[in-house]
Amino acid sequence: MYTSLQRLSETQLVYLGSLHHSQDINANLLKQYLQHHDEPQTRKTHHFMGRFENTYLTMQQVPALQTIADMANSYAYSITGQPPSQMRSGFWFNEMHPGQRTSLHTHEEIDELLSAVYYISTPKDCGDLVVMLDDDEMRIKPVAGSIVLFSPDIPHSVDENRSQSLRLSVAFNFGRKD
Repeated sequence: MYTSLQRLSETQLVYLGSLHHSQDINANLLKQYLQHHDEPQTRKTHHFMGRFENTYLTMQQVPALQTIADMANSYAYSITGQPPSQMRSGFWFNEMHPGQRTSLHTHEEIDELLSAVYYISTPKDCGDLVVMLDDDEMRIKPVAGSIVLFSPDIPHSVDENRSQSLRLSVAFNFGRKD
């Protein structure tokens, strides 16, 4: 159901994986997300450049996410060696409309072990993931159904969405349970 992980950097922890036959899951995810993302109780954070970067929904609101979360957990175990029973994870959605971007940041909160982003909707020219590796940058084109996993201390951003459509992804952080 998932591809083997591909390591993208010799010196840094950056991997790429993907979900086979993701079209139906992504269509359901997008539908479920759009159904709930603007409800009054939906929490949104990180207001930068005129938009909230993070939208938090529950697994009950987006049950199509379970397959993606299972894949992300499997990859996280493969990379970190931490059994899923000893790891905690959290997720949030990143909605980018035309003209929007995500600023340079890291995920070094608390004791994170691994970060990931899974692509749901990726129109052409919707903005590359830019990962800063030492004194160089790696540009990763978003592809619906793919997941990029990386060390949470690696600075990263997303280029401007130059398409005419919504770019939607879901991000994960993994850490040790207390």
